[in-house]
Amino acid sequence: EIYQGSEKHGQMPLKGLETICSPRIDGVAEKLWGEFPEFSLDNVIIGKIRDSSDLSANFRMIWDEYALYVLIDVKDDIKKMAEVLFDRAELRDSSGNIVWRPYLGKTFHAGGALKNRREEDTLSLNAGYYTLRYLTDESHSHGHWDDVPPTEDFSGVKIYLLEP
Repeated sequence: EIYQGSEKHGQMPLKGLETICSPRIDGVAEKLWGEFPEFSLDNVIIGKIRDSSDLSANFRMIWDEYALYVLIDVKDDIKKMAEVLFDRAELRDSSGNIVWRPYLGKTFHAGGALKNRREEDTLSLNAGYYTLRYLTDESHSHGHWDDVPPTEDFSGVKIYLLEP
């Protein structure tokens, strides 16, 4: 089960979706995918969708003896704004190199809506100057939640000095 309540959204039969050729995983949909049926993603799990121009997606699934493969095609009317569609942060050194940013795979649920995420890291940094940048989107942010807010009444980045 990928998320709580997944049983409410039906089951996907895999019969007829078997392939003898594994697809190349490179971000490009090769011809192989066109031989299999396309399904619509229309069950909202997290957040709210205004209309079909806000978000629409289709997917195809195939499998072989090694893995289950899923190709998802997402269409959104605000493609170019991807950098600011989600809250994000980054810490850069004096040369402008990113030394830290949140990684979705290291986050955990922060309470409230399922999309509320939290990450805790410990960094060892050399002495020097650093710049912390934090961006939030307008749709789900502190004081303007479009879903259930996180448990903690804080949104942003906290930095603590740990004594050696």
